[in-house]
Amino acid sequence: MFCGRDRTLSREHVFNRWMREHVVRRVCRDCNHGWTQHMDNEVRPIIEPMLDGIPRTLLILDQNTVATWATKITLVLQAANMGRQAIVGDDQYRWFEQHRQPLPGWRRHAPR
Repeated sequence: MFCGRDRTLSREHVFNRWMREHVVRRVCRDCNHGWTQHMDNEVRPIIEPMLDGIPRTLLILDQNTVATWATKITLVLQAANMGRQAIVGDDQYRWFEQHRQPLPGWRRHAPR
């Protein structure tokens, strides 16, 4: 994939084990076990087959589900980036919680 050489292939984790164990302690319990968990559960049947190499066409509703989940992941990753330049402010976290849609001005692009 990276080098373009035809060699024996190995499995690469999308998220390394050390990343999966990294937690952010800025999400309240109600959100973490409520609407954000629901969002994770909703996107799983859409994304998981694609991660297993099964091609599919995403309907508009599925595209929106993936884009909304990707927004959540981006915001959580930013929260883990404490002390560094923020790409969004706290007000946009509140907007996302209220609307549960990609942030205004964010674009969705998917490969064909």
